[in-house]
Amino acid sequence: MDKHLMLLSVPGLRERDLTRMPRLGKLTAAGDSAGLVPSFPAVTCPVQANMTTGVLPSEHGVVANGFYWRERHEIEMWTA
Repeated sequence: MDKHLMLLSVPGLRERDLTRMPRLGKLTAAGDSAGLVPSFPAVTCPVQANMTTGVLPSEHGVVANGFYWRERHEIEMWTA
């Protein structure tokens, strides 16, 4: 039997929001889901790094949705 894993990260999505999204609600009902206790800072990139590494920002080093270049005194935001 093949096993598949899908990680769906929807920043700001709450369990109660699934009542308005029946297809997504069916997907979570058919699979497994887990709650998340957000860390500080509770912004997308650090929280996604928490989920994928299993450690907190103090260990994985992702502390913002961007990067500060000290030599240029500039902030560069993560882009896809």
